[in-house]
Amino acid sequence: MKRTRKSGITPVHRRIAWILPACCAVIMAGCRAGRTAESQQVHTARIAFGSCLKVDEEQPVWDIMRSRYPDLFIFLGDNVYADTRDTEQMRATYALLGTRPEYIRFKEEVPILATWDDHDYGENDAGAEYPMKQESKEIFLDFFNEPVNSLRRRHPGIYHDRRIELAGLDVQFILLDTRTFRGPLVPRNSSTGDGGPYTANEDTTTTLLGDDQWYWLGQRLREPADLRIIASSIQVLAEEHHWEKWMNFPHERKQLLQVMDDTGADGVIFLSGDRHHSEISRMETAWGVPLYDVTSSGMNCGMPDKFIEPNRYRVHEMFREDSFGTITIENRGGMVTVSIGLHSIDGTRVRQERVPISSLRRPATPRENR
Repeated sequence: MKRTRKSGITPVHRRIAWILPACCAVIMAGCRAGRTAESQQVHTARIAFGSCLKVDEEQPVWDIMRSRYPDLFIFLGDNVYADTRDTEQMRATYALLGTRPEYIRFKEEVPILATWDDHDYGENDAGAEYPMKQESKEIFLDFFNEPVNSLRRRHPGIYHDRRIELAGLDVQFILLDTRTFRGPLVPRNSSTGDGGPYTANEDTTTTLLGDDQWYWLGQRLREPADLRIIASSIQVLAEEHHWEKWMNFPHERKQLLQVMDDTGADGVIFLSGDRHHSEISRMETAWGVPLYDVTSSGMNCGMPDKFIEPNRYRVHEMFREDSFGTITIENRGGMVTVSIGLHSIDGTRVRQERVPISSLRRPATPRENR
């Protein structure tokens, strides 16, 4: 009688054979779902900024900004109006801001970075000729709790940088000093009062930033970063008006663009103040990505009746009421969008630009592809 070999497959084995593929399918589906959930996870960070604050007037802006839970606030200048050569009076003006309950509540919850403009530097439209700049610097740094051993206290001027991780991005903050080293402004020969008092200084030996700050800026722009926020107290892109701006020194504005091109810096957004109105400016560059200059001014001293200034780079109408600005970084699984917002004093967003961060990064060159 011929014997047959048993297969060894029992009903239990058949059950396992049926269950195992189903379990694998469930596990694989769970892994795919996990990856999908991870890719859809959103990390968000918000930077608030503003300029031009009258410390002896109401300041509802602090509580409005605080209610939006910013991760950081940047003071862009004219943080107080302390036009004086009396150091005690200047300290008293800062102290007045420091005792405001709404400011105290805000700074207890939100880190603050700051640069200055003319009125907290000490004198309207002042530059390198202002004789009290060292005293003003010490008062400024003391108020903003700069460590006594910081590099910022050891070099002339108040320029500095900071790197902070926000929404998974390495964000570089560069705060310029457009006062300490700035050469003379050139008066405008005009009888009209609607365009401002200054014209371009064509003397290429004059400076806005000074040699040391220019060198420092070039070094910082060579450092890698996902996003760069550069704070300039005065407007970088606007050209037509005749108040303070970078284009009062056209050779310096040209050098700024050249340094950015030479260093390969991208992911750049400029912030500016000074003008007592808010606007967003956008300029195409020779290296193929746009530059934005977001002007936010003033926090409690906007000018609703202000003359509408020409600005070929403006992408929305000027906003002339009290306001503040925000930059919101949204990282959705590596897909990053930067939203630039300007807000009225009740918190309503009145201007916005949504920019994929990839559009702020220059196209890869053949060398970069190798």
